[in-house]
Amino acid sequence: MTEDDHLEELQNRATAAIEALGEHFNSIQLIATVRTDAGNSAMLAVGGGSYHERLGATKEWIILQDEKARSHVRRREDEG
Repeated sequence: MTEDDHLEELQNRATAAIEALGEHFNSIQLIATVRTDAGNSAMLAVGGGSYHERLGATKEWIILQDEKARSHVRRREDEG
């Protein structure tokens, strides 16, 4: 199986998972990475439902993760 075939298979599996979960959720966004044969990473992104809900939820998640990271750094600086 070529790398392109493998990535297509993963895309198909992710799409099937989104379709199955879509019965229970308003919107779903899956973002994953996979190691390529060359040792790099390839990104896979599949979504279902409202684009604007997926975009908003993704942005909110990124902001929350950034805030958590900054808080962690501040706590470490205060302890040090």
